[in-house]
Amino acid sequence: GIDLSRFASSQAVSPDQLGLPASKTFFTCVARLDRQKGIDWLLDSLPSLLEQFPQHDLLLVGDGPDREILEATARINKIADRVHFLGWRPDVVEILQASTAMVLPSRWEGMPNALLEGMACGLPVLATRVEGVEEVVGPFAEEQLVNHGDSDSLRSKLANLFRDPTHAKKMGLANQRHVDEHFSLSQMIAAYAQLYQQLLD
Repeated sequence: GIDLSRFASSQAVSPDQLGLPASKTFFTCVARLDRQKGIDWLLDSLPSLLEQFPQHDLLLVGDGPDREILEATARINKIADRVHFLGWRPDVVEILQASTAMVLPSRWEGMPNALLEGMACGLPVLATRVEGVEEVVGPFAEEQLVNHGDSDSLRSKLANLFRDPTHAKKMGLANQRHVDEHFSLSQMIAAYAQLYQQLLD
């Protein structure tokens, strides 16, 4: 369950606090840097999109065994100046609140808490259509899901988010309501209590 009070009481971090240019807008991936999360595929898919949208940079929040490989991938793809590796951070919520969208390109998932946190921040998301993710994304699911490996759809749907911030905001607010109604801490506690009561009965 997501403690929504944590999101209501936090404030977006400013780019200068992260050592980033204030002139940029950021879309964010929060993930462990390993093969499961598909960040290698994301970095291979981004060069033409980032060239098309020079004001948008990617923030990668998290650490893991593939960090050096992924940093090399960004350099090889000539997008190292557009991809910012922030490492592990205690202020994930504040970073998400400063972002325009969240992306999660996983090859597989269980229950992606980071995705729920992005949705709770009122962000539109773009995630892969894998088990776990499909169960989390509610309204506007078709606009927010792509098949892993489908780079054209990834670029197209991210471009749609960048081009139409009004609609992206609408999607984000729908995501926020969905988390509030189905994945809040109070909802999850009530669901567990109901389950235990059914087992006892």
